[in-house]
Amino acid sequence: MKYFLSIIALIAFGVQTNAQCKVLKQEISESYEGDCKKGKAHGQGVAKGTDSYEGEFSKGQPNGQGTYTFANGDVYIGQFKKGKKHGEGTMTKADKLTVKGYWDNDAYIGTEKTPYKIIRKSRFVGNVNFSRKEGADQIIVTVQIGGRIQNANLNITPLEGSHGVVMNNSQRTTIQSVIFPYRAKVSFNLNGENHDVEFRISHGGTWNLKIPVNP
Repeated sequence: MKYFLSIIALIAFGVQTNAQCKVLKQEISESYEGDCKKGKAHGQGVAKGTDSYEGEFSKGQPNGQGTYTFANGDVYIGQFKKGKKHGEGTMTKADKLTVKGYWDNDAYIGTEKTPYKIIRKSRFVGNVNFSRKEGADQIIVTVQIGGRIQNANLNITPLEGSHGVVMNNSQRTTIQSVIFPYRAKVSFNLNGENHDVEFRISHGGTWNLKIPVNP
């Protein structure tokens, strides 16, 4: 009788085993106890496999605040998004080295929440778009009018950090071998008008900057 009531209670509160409630992150998909929605881990729960995780889930993935323990002994306590470290957190390595700061799509981006900023820009420059991915430490810059890439010969003046070769072509300018944190001024002439943008990026990787110019 007690066993039967326990099963009823588990179902009532949405607490199910992995056989009934899926965890989509393979490394923690062997067993699950916690809240469930539409057959997937959703809410608070504990999932185990080669790694283990305790915290918030959404649609079968760690999402929100939680603690993730890796097979090698590393422990991350912080925010997750769609199964990846994303937001503020603390990583404690198995050798007790602690790293605090912010993560973006599983990549550590430093102690600043936003690892980039526009310091100044000229009158006809719109909102500059920054995007980052893992890869070589470089910055790829395009100038656009109405979403169309323009042929603009850019002049890059470093103000903090350094860079290697600057490659210009009709579609983009690639600033190679960047040492971060990196601050620079980008100057160019387009349709007889002079424009400039000053920016700073604090964390490495391959960055894409899209500079829109209002005609």
